[in-house]
Amino acid sequence: MKFLYIAVVALLGLSAMPAVAAKDDKECEVCIKVVDTLKSQYTDLLAEKKGKAKLEVAELALEKMCSKFKNNPKEKKLCYFLEPMKKDAARQVTFGKDTLKICKDLTKKNPEFCSIRFPIKTEAGADYSKLRVKELKKILSERGVSCNGCVEKSDFVKKLQETEHMEL
Repeated sequence: MKFLYIAVVALLGLSAMPAVAAKDDKECEVCIKVVDTLKSQYTDLLAEKKGKAKLEVAELALEKMCSKFKNNPKEKKLCYFLEPMKKDAARQVTFGKDTLKICKDLTKKNPEFCSIRFPIKTEAGADYSKLRVKELKKILSERGVSCNGCVEKSDFVKKLQETEHMEL
């Protein structure tokens, strides 16, 4: 009877694991995009340069990819963090690892990898009252607006509606 109880508890615990893993849909979003770009760049260069070692080709792909991210501040920032760990990132790409797994491994060495996020896009007439105060503050800072005297959520929502023209 005790064994059956332990087995049921273990099965319930294991079934709850996937729900915990999918905590945030925007988790590592910039890293995932950059690593996917790196992988495609790597496969293209590997087809071109058949005689070179895979690690060298992956490092070359990383350098080439990062040189293209001049106008994208989030990707450029991630490339800044990738440069010192070029060999490690290139090695993981040559192994054919999953993109999210690569980002998680890089995050163990530098926690900035998964903390970089794309700006929140808002449409004209969006309902700001459904967002959290933290997200409202982030949108305001991305617009370059400070909200002096804003204490409550309604104050932030009002300021966002006033400055809506700045983003569009």
